[in-house]
Amino acid sequence: MYRFTVAKFSRYKQSTKFNIISENTPDENRRLNSLPAYYAYSSLLYSIVPALLLTFVLFLLAQKTSSTTIESTILGSFFIISLTVFAVAAYFYIKPKFKARERIESFIKMKFIFATLIAVSITLLIILSVFYESIRFFEKSS
Repeated sequence: MYRFTVAKFSRYKQSTKFNIISENTPDENRRLNSLPAYYAYSSLLYSIVPALLLTFVLFLLAQKTSSTTIESTILGSFFIISLTVFAVAAYFYIKPKFKARERIESFIKMKFIFATLIAVSITLLIILSVFYESIRFFEKSS
């Protein structure tokens, strides 16, 4: 079974119909399921996003548990180590039959839904605030 990284995908053309060069790969595994750029985006998402989340959680825990702030070198080294671990995990997770385009599109869709929920909730809070202040104003004026 062959595993791929961003560098291995970069030498192919932007087409899903090219063959992966190998003598002993079965025919059903010779074609990529998505364009190579989607595999690169997937490997970046699977390595950078969890590493940033873990570093942020470590930063928050360090702020709550101790009075002194954690040094930036410790946070930086933790980020590099976690990025390396998640990059290796992404290397083993992403295969030619991996549906990278669908995963990237679902991630973008989730970001849009999250942004929409934030926008709607802020709008509702503004409306409630204006409504509350108008009630207070009319109670004082009458």
